[in-house]
Order: sequence, then structure tokens, then C-alpha cells
Amino acid sequence: YQGHLLAKELVAKDLQTTVITDSAVFAMISRVNM
Repeated sequence: YQGHLLAKELVAKDLQTTVITDSAVFAMISRVNM
């Protein structure tokens, strides 16, 4: 639930946001652009 609230705040600041489950982090980490 907290992740959804954070995502809404980030989107409100025009930041691209994708919500994923904790178990999907390993699969997505290689796509992260920091």
C-alpha cells in the first residue's frame, strides 16, 4: 500500500513510475536507469 502512495507522489512530480511486486525486483533491476 505504501508503494502505491509513493508512486502517486512521484507521478504528481512528473517522474516516470512503475509499481512492481517485491518478488519482481530481481527481474527488473537490470532495467533500472539511475
